[in-house]
Amino acid sequence: MNILDRLERKFGSHAIQHLTPIIIVTYVTGYILQLMGSVTGSSPLALLSFSPTLIARGQVWRIVTWILMPPSSLSIWTLLMLFCIYQQGVMLEQVWGDFKFDFYIFNGLILTVIAGFIAYAISPMEVEFYSLSFSTYYISLSVFLGLALTFPNMEFRFMFLIPIKAKYLVIFYGAYLLYVLIAGNSVVLGAMIIASAANMALFFFLYRKGPGLTRSQRKTRNNYRKFMRQNRRSGEKIDRTTFGGQSNTGYGQNGYGPDNSGYGQNSYGPDNSGYGQNGYGPGNTGYGQNGYGPDDSGYGQNGYGQQQNYDSSAGSRDTSGQRMRGYRNGKGRQPIHRCTVCGRTELDDPTLEFRYCSKCKGNHEYCMDHLYNHVHIQ
Repeated sequence: MNILDRLERKFGSHAIQHLTPIIIVTYVTGYILQLMGSVTGSSPLALLSFSPTLIARGQVWRIVTWILMPPSSLSIWTLLMLFCIYQQGVMLEQVWGDFKFDFYIFNGLILTVIAGFIAYAISPMEVEFYSLSFSTYYISLSVFLGLALTFPNMEFRFMFLIPIKAKYLVIFYGAYLLYVLIAGNSVVLGAMIIASAANMALFFFLYRKGPGLTRSQRKTRNNYRKFMRQNRRSGEKIDRTTFGGQSNTGYGQNGYGPDNSGYGQNSYGPDNSGYGQNGYGPGNTGYGQNGYGPDDSGYGQNGYGQQQNYDSSAGSRDTSGQRMRGYRNGKGRQPIHRCTVCGRTELDDPTLEFRYCSKCKGNHEYCMDHLYNHVHIQ
C-alpha cells in the first residue's frame, strides 16, 4: 500500500467533498472584489495579497487569503477558463477520489507559499511589487495537467476544433512553461511555476508507486512480463487472455496454476483451490459457480462437497452430496472484482480499486496498478 493510500485510510473521512466548486467560488469572489476596486478606486485585494513583509508584521491572514487573487482581468476567456477548470476538476475528483484530489490541491497551495517565501529571500522588492500577481493560476493549470497525465490518450479539442491527445498537450504546455520560466526573468513567476511542477512530480511519484507485493505476487508479475517479452521477440501471435504461472498461479480464461491456485473461467488448481466459473479444487475447496470440493466443502451457486456441504441460510450439515447453496460470506465469499493481470481481488486488499478498460475487447477488469500499463486484449 502506497503512502497516499495509507493517508487516505487514516484521514479519508476528513476529506473535503466537492472541492472543485469551492475553487470556482474563490475565483468568482476574487473577480467581484476586483470589480469593486475598479468602481471605488480602492482595491480590497490589496488587503488580501501575499506580502511576506506584512505577514511578518502580524497580518498572518495573507498566508491564506492570497488564494482569492484573480490571475487576470474578467473577460469571456476567463469564463471559459472557469468552465474548463470545473469540468476537469470534477472529473479528477471522480477518478482519484476526494482525498487524493484534496491532497493534490492543498499540497500545491502549501508549496506555492513556501516558494513565495524563498522568492522573497532572493528578491524582496520584486515579491512586494508583484504581490497582486501572486495567484493560483498555475495550480489551476496543474488540474488540467493532472488529468492529462492520468489519461494520456484522452482527446482534447485545441481551440475547440483540432483534436489532440492529452499526452501531446502535456509536452506542449511543458515546453511553454519552460520558455516562460526562462524568458520571464521574474522571481515571482518562477516561484509559482516551480511550485506547481514540484507538486505534480511529488503527487505522481506517490500516486504511481503501487502497493507492496508479496514474494509470490512479484514472481507472478515477473513471469507474466517475461512471457510477454519472449512472445514479442519471437514474433508469435500473443494470446493476451491466458497466462500460466510456473509456480503458484495461472491467470486468464483457461489459466492453470500447478501448485496452489488457478484463476479464470476454466481454471484448475491441483493442490488446494480452483477459482472461476468452473473451478475444481481436488484438495480442499472449489470456488465459483460450479465449484466442486471433493474433500471438505464446495462454495458457490452449485457447490458440491462429498463430505460436507453447508447451507448459508440454515447453517446445517448435509452429507448427501446434493446441490446446495454455499457460503456467501466468510471463507467461501465470492470476489466481485478481479484484476486480469495480477489476479488480485477486493478480498486480497479491501482498498484496491478496479476499473474496466474500454480498449480491451470484452469485459476485462484491472486494478489501478495495471489499468494504465497493460497490453490491450483485442
